[in-house]
Amino acid sequence: PTERGTATMSSSPLPEMSSSPNRQSDVPNTPSASPSQGHRLTPPPDATPASARSSSRGARSARSSPALSLGSPRSQRSRLSPGSLGRPDLPSRSDRDRSEGGSMRDEGSSGSNDDAQGPRATIWGTNVNTRKTQKGLYDFFKEFRQEGTDEPYYLEYLTQLVEFNESYVNLDCKHVQEWDGELYKQVVEFPAEVIPIVDLVLNTLVGELFPNSGVHVEVRPFNLQKENRLRDLDPLDIDKLVAIKGMVTRTSAVIPDIRVAFFECSMCGATKTVQVDRGQISEPTLCDVQHCQAKESFQMIHNRCNFLDKQIVRLQEAPEDMPEGETPQTVSMCTWGKMVDVAKPGDRVEVTGIYRALPVRDNPRHRTVRSLYKTYVDIMHVRKIEKGKLQNESDIGADGKGMRMPTDESNELEAAGDERVQEIVQLSQHEDLYEKLAEGLCPSVWELHDIKKGVLLQLFGATNKQIDKEANGGSSRKRGEMNCLLVGDPGTSKSQILQYVHKVAPRGIYTSGKGSSAVGLTAYVTRDPETKQFVLESGA
Repeated sequence: PTERGTATMSSSPLPEMSSSPNRQSDVPNTPSASPSQGHRLTPPPDATPASARSSSRGARSARSSPALSLGSPRSQRSRLSPGSLGRPDLPSRSDRDRSEGGSMRDEGSSGSNDDAQGPRATIWGTNVNTRKTQKGLYDFFKEFRQEGTDEPYYLEYLTQLVEFNESYVNLDCKHVQEWDGELYKQVVEFPAEVIPIVDLVLNTLVGELFPNSGVHVEVRPFNLQKENRLRDLDPLDIDKLVAIKGMVTRTSAVIPDIRVAFFECSMCGATKTVQVDRGQISEPTLCDVQHCQAKESFQMIHNRCNFLDKQIVRLQEAPEDMPEGETPQTVSMCTWGKMVDVAKPGDRVEVTGIYRALPVRDNPRHRTVRSLYKTYVDIMHVRKIEKGKLQNESDIGADGKGMRMPTDESNELEAAGDERVQEIVQLSQHEDLYEKLAEGLCPSVWELHDIKKGVLLQLFGATNKQIDKEANGGSSRKRGEMNCLLVGDPGTSKSQILQYVHKVAPRGIYTSGKGSSAVGLTAYVTRDPETKQFVLESGA
């Protein structure tokens, strides 16, 4: 009895951190005792040593920790197939229940196993039944219709997408909320698990509608029911889908992020490809060719590896959302693939993405990490706001990058309605329009009509001009936006006028002689947090 209790207590109480519960069905709990050796325990032939078991437990826990995921969720989509729905690196709840002798049952079900037939019915760690979610999404994309229309909205949308050879589907989450509230909750609460299922359902529909198109689509969700303030993001939002608004203050250079590494043996020339797993590449140590069997002979061939574009974006809290006297909050964001260079510094954007956390390493050569985590947003959709102010079509960017859907407003004038347009047209017919606009500029400042008129002209600017050069056949572009500068004696309301202009201009940056140095007005050198190199940033 004493030996049985010792063997039972050696198993870990956390099934997700150790593989010992899965072995309990194969390894008997009662150890075999040799009569010649007294009470000495003899392990079974397939038992694992304690040191190997502990290292395996540590590796399993590192793989199961969502905070250690260094790659984009897009990199996990290629591993998903209709026969293996769920998280690629984690065992499903149904597999664990089968190994422990239990019955497969969804957490939210009432005992019916209609949707739990077969392996991997429920994603481990969640209450998401993959077959039920897949069927709900399939019915949603085939049958959802907007008010006043008879045609299925997303079937028509997929038809246009294939005709224009696009590969990204902008999913309006409010449509999902109207169709099924539980399905919307799963998309928001477990985006890393549910969004690959959405991709799989969409590609299944594209294959049914257009068998020979060869188009592979990916979803980009947006328009969440709840909008998060930048300063209200907390640890409860980690690994969830969030929607935030702000101003882009900085974008890094495009960074090539390796996805598939290509190795070649220097002895026999054999080749091998290795998938990147959570930001790490496992270099082959032994050549698989029978006549070679060389050790440590593989070399990476960089020009045959597969890379994905990556960019680090810094988003700052919008001035209108910032409390009085508070410092603006910022958050780092990662963009991938065709999302690179969608937003420029100074643009006001609405971002939808997964709020993630990463541990901080003291030394890149050491595997130990701190208990302090840094957060960032993995961007899935970007939509510009205030589009149309001081911008033309060449400044907005190309379509098809997760920026808008056909139902979005093209600019604020269309959203304002016909009454606002008529009011502007009537105002333009006044003969003293110039005087009225000058009086309306910073009305709290008395007089100073000439200064207000000058600032008003600088605020309006001019149109963008494209000048063709006949000598070399090229062309140069001159922007129409101007910088407003006031120089004068103290106490002449310079700051009040310019601060009023700063509130009117959508991409304006206010600065004064006391608030910045001469270098800060032109450019300054800073260190890039991603590449650790010095970069030059433009000032105000």
